[in-house]
Amino acid sequence: MYSREIVSMKEIILLMAALVIGTVSVSPSLGGNDEIASPFEGDWFVWGDDFDLGDGFVWGSAGTREGPSPGVASIAVDEADASPDDSWEERIAGEDWIIDENFYSDFAGSEGEEPGWADTDDHPGMPGPDENALWIVFPYSTNVRTTNLVIQKNRYAKELLIPGMDGKVTIYEEKPDGTISTYVPDWQVKAKRAYRVWFTADSVGNYTVWYTVYNARANVTTTSNVIRYRVFENLAVVVLNEAKCPGETATLRAIASGCAEIAYQWFRGSDSKTGTIISNETKSVYVIRNVSPEMAGNYTCKVTCNGESDEDKGRLYIGWWECNGISPCKCQFRPRTN
Repeated sequence: MYSREIVSMKEIILLMAALVIGTVSVSPSLGGNDEIASPFEGDWFVWGDDFDLGDGFVWGSAGTREGPSPGVASIAVDEADASPDDSWEERIAGEDWIIDENFYSDFAGSEGEEPGWADTDDHPGMPGPDENALWIVFPYSTNVRTTNLVIQKNRYAKELLIPGMDGKVTIYEEKPDGTISTYVPDWQVKAKRAYRVWFTADSVGNYTVWYTVYNARANVTTTSNVIRYRVFENLAVVVLNEAKCPGETATLRAIASGCAEIAYQWFRGSDSKTGTIISNETKSVYVIRNVSPEMAGNYTCKVTCNGESDEDKGRLYIGWWECNGISPCKCQFRPRTN
């Protein structure tokens, strides 16, 4: 349950806005040496403002990257695999799940206002002056966050609630069986301040969390974004999305947790049952060289360990080169209008 003191809640709690896990600076007081450290092996990013889309890429509303020379202009989206309700931007952004290794805390601290931010606006991810933000954050850090986390049963995740207006908070948690629980209905919060709460679950399954803020003076209730947890017990895998331009090399990564001796198998498609097995691709990383539009779509990695198995799919996006014959070509990740 939620409280303002030490937390011993039964299942979930909070969430966040914006996506992205990247490198963090670990200070000596936290056992680090001021070097850049990554929650995973190697300094590579999941998806967000810091996601590596290659040299020369500049993220903007169109999603473009300059190319060396004119190329074949062709859109690369697997329309049969895409939901008709999804916008192009949503499909590009994706919703990668972040696995919980080095992301969680093994204990729950006190809930309450996060120190150091007070009335300032320098905390992470304030969507707007009147919007509520909800984040899952790396312990002791303000610049590593996500909205989707795969977490082991009975571990804790630190979350930040950043309300867009003054009022009373109610936190909602949808559990794997579809039931919805509410927490801390009388917790008074102030706009543009950050408050921490903790999530843990004692049963496996998918959880969704969000919160509302009620301002009695204005008689207005605002709702936050949602965050999601996938709680596992012994084995879990996450496959990250990838976006490349024609002719480049795509690297699909599967991050597994919960077992030391894991066997991998890659498939082309949304799952191992309906997808096509990819021969000889039995490592955690699947490299696709010289990508072309027909290679776009979902790729699934199935992991097996000690008789258990789990799988996840990632999406490969392939843009198209826009050339005018004068300036360098640009790789677009939006549909062509002509």
